[in-house]
Amino acid sequence: MDSAAAIDASRPYDIINATNRATGLKYAADTALASSQRQAQSRAQDKNLALSRSRAVAAAGGGGTSDTTVINQEALIERQGEFYKALEMFGGLEEYNQRDYESQNALLEGVNTYNAKGVAASRARSAARMQAVGTLLQAGGSSLDKYGKAKYRKRRLPGDPDYQD
Repeated sequence: MDSAAAIDASRPYDIINATNRATGLKYAADTALASSQRQAQSRAQDKNLALSRSRAVAAAGGGGTSDTTVINQEALIERQGEFYKALEMFGGLEEYNQRDYESQNALLEGVNTYNAKGVAASRARSAARMQAVGTLLQAGGSSLDKYGKAKYRKRRLPGDPDYQD
């Protein structure tokens, strides 16, 4: 029974430890997502600066913004800027999903450990009870053997050669 009590006493700590681990992983997931958002915003700013510079160079060179070369260059800068922005977001979302998955698994592992220890404690209690019943039956059997011999001797009936009145 002491073994079962010790197991039961440790079970809440499994949930607490799993929750703490899951919280840390969730924080790491949120941090990764926030970081990728900042990186994506930085890529968008770089794109806007490149577009602004392109327009300034075109205007300084005497060309207008309607020139096909300028339009094609700005379209290329726009596509590349959006691509790099999406790439940053994808990496952050991928890391976020991985950490979030690990966080959920940490909680699940804690619950599974908690439940497994509950089963182990129940088995330990059952084993202790069975051992106690076995000890009682053994004690009862030995006392029956010790004190019940006279009571359960073969009775002699009249007509038996060893019969005594």
